[in-house]
Amino acid sequence: MSIEDQFIAEPPSDAAVMGEAPSANRVALASPTYAPPPTGGCSTCGTSPRPMSQAQPPVQAQTSVSVVGSVTCAFPSLSVEKEFAQLLGRKDFNGLTDRQTMHSVLSRPENRYLARRMCFLITPFGSGGSPAYVLMPEGQHDIDLLTDTLKRPASTAEFDVVKGQLVGIAPPTLCNAQQLPILSFFQLYSFRVEEFLNALPRPENMPEGEFKAACDELFHRALRMASNASGPMLGLSYAILSYAGFYRLVAEKYKADYSLANLEVRTSRVVAGSADIWLKFVERKTGFTETYCLTVNTRGPFQFLEEPLHPCFGP
Repeated sequence: MSIEDQFIAEPPSDAAVMGEAPSANRVALASPTYAPPPTGGCSTCGTSPRPMSQAQPPVQAQTSVSVVGSVTCAFPSLSVEKEFAQLLGRKDFNGLTDRQTMHSVLSRPENRYLARRMCFLITPFGSGGSPAYVLMPEGQHDIDLLTDTLKRPASTAEFDVVKGQLVGIAPPTLCNAQQLPILSFFQLYSFRVEEFLNALPRPENMPEGEFKAACDELFHRALRMASNASGPMLGLSYAILSYAGFYRLVAEKYKADYSLANLEVRTSRVVAGSADIWLKFVERKTGFTETYCLTVNTRGPFQFLEEPLHPCFGP
């Protein structure tokens, strides 16, 4: 299925909605991808951790999280690193990058035992390079999603998307003493920014280059706000990844000589468990303002559009 297939018909308004997640009728933008392991080992990690799929985090209230960024793969202990080194000695990897070599080893069925013991982390876009979560698949077979993400090089031209729930804090033995929150994910996919922008429905009267430039600017501006989303900010994450009308409105306003003066996320005062996304535009010559808003339901693990973009008045 092509990337364009994730867009669905527009509701009776000037907005367009992209498809839902695979488990809620959303199509992944592209095959999963992740980032390379660090080159250094761990000489002080002690005993080997339990496999990622068998870790037992403490039971607590779960928080839904949507992260857009880059995933890295690391050795949780010296023992695991040495086992990986032994596997490297059984085959030549001439010309392969560290990332490609990691994928070549861990993707083999006979090496899945080692893949389950690797440490996968995700760093949200714009967070300064520090990982935010340790990733744990909900099912044992989902470990293949993690290893498959090593196929392509890490790049700012493409992003990993991980959605799941926080289930505890990683013990020191799980991920090389990095005691980060554990994100148990139920959805993982990746996409190239260029393919994503090309798939957005473009108004017939708007030049392709003009529309793409507007969408690219909005994508990165909004993503800096919602690359590590929970609570009401999940609404903006949904708009960025799944609501084409979000891009179309901004592009049309730019064409009409308006500036996007403010982009704001608020807890909805009308619909419980939802977020309102507010966009304030200012006419560049006269200073005349227009405000639009949309409502996204963020109550469950899968967000969806409650009300499409429409003109509205601020509180």
